[in-house]
Amino acid sequence: MRTQTEQFGIVLGRSSVRESDQIVTILGEPLGKISALARGSRNSKRRFFGGLDILDCGRFTVKSPKDSQHIYTLEGLNDRIAWSGIRSDLQSLILASHCLELSDKLCALEDPECAKLTTLLLRTLRALDKGLKANQRIAVATYFSMEILHSSGYNILDNTEAQLSEDLGTWFSQMRESKTPISPKEEVVTRSGLLQLVTYSENVVGGPLKAIRQLPGMTGV
Repeated sequence: MRTQTEQFGIVLGRSSVRESDQIVTILGEPLGKISALARGSRNSKRRFFGGLDILDCGRFTVKSPKDSQHIYTLEGLNDRIAWSGIRSDLQSLILASHCLELSDKLCALEDPECAKLTTLLLRTLRALDKGLKANQRIAVATYFSMEILHSSGYNILDNTEAQLSEDLGTWFSQMRESKTPISPKEEVVTRSGLLQLVTYSENVVGGPLKAIRQLPGMTGV
């Protein structure tokens, strides 16, 4: 018997199938990362606001898979968060998209450990939605990237492996200890430092991270 679950989460990706359906990837609690079929979503303004997109966030009602393909059925979305601040600023949108892309690459389907990353991702999006200064937005995305890599078991503080600057490693350690979303010393986080981190992340996931490469200064090594 198929069960129905409410998953508070964020859409990491989506693709269109047939005339009006979509398959969406959602990271949330309690199920972790799941794929779900939203039937008629592109034509449904009541249930899906005329279509689902990345960054859509709220309470998703899903039915468990009916076969071995691990595809849930999405029944509806409530308490939707619009993220108007992110969507209206190009840099914020690129950085938020990078956080979603990295989450998708690092999280396995239906891994309960990945469900715990929902809070980290939500805090990051809330910070990016506030209209911060450019260097603060860079710091937010950098901290998220370092934290999700660290939580996934990668030793980013080992300079022989990640080759990050000592200042950046110290900043990250202080951030983790203070548990604050943005350090007062975010000036140590530069575009070149983020570029180093992106390059390391691409080595970890085994391919390019496309969203962040759209940001000026991110087309280097």
